Amino acid sequence: MKTTTISFRAHKNLKSWLDYAGKGFDSEGELPRLIITREAVEQVNDTGIAGMVKGLLRRERAADIGDTAVYAVRLPEQIAALVRECAARRGKTTSEWCASVLMAWWQRFRDGYNELDGKVDLPKYATDYRALVEDLLSVYAQKGNKQGITG
Repeated sequence: MKTTTISFRAHKNLKSWLDYAGKGFDSEGELPRLIITREAVEQVNDTGIAGMVKGLLRRERAADIGDTAVYAVRLPEQIAALVRECAARRGKTTSEWCASVLMAWWQRFRDGYNELDGKVDLPKYATDYRALVEDLLSVYAQKGNKQGITG
């Protein structure tokens, strides 16, 4: 399977949260890859006016360069194309879209972390997150086959 790497800038404090949450995953890059993949597959179904409205409502202020770090995610070429499509639909660069996806993940993860008083079962989190993304990819593939989409 051919892959491509997408690099982008996001808030530098995300690294510590990705490192922490990533302890249950097989490699350092697995969690960011799954986060980006999940969001791309979920957003690809947002079409027409609904997708445009969501894009307009999600205008975040970009972090200053000094507050950012460079991140990179290796993705299958088909998923990278979905990422670019999702970014374009929302009037963002690929880098802006990826950064906003990671920030949204961080907010959800941090909220769950706080609700559990920091007692997160990281191996279970990894297993559940992997299963969620695999299920989403399976549904996406089935829809693609029904619509005659090939990858």
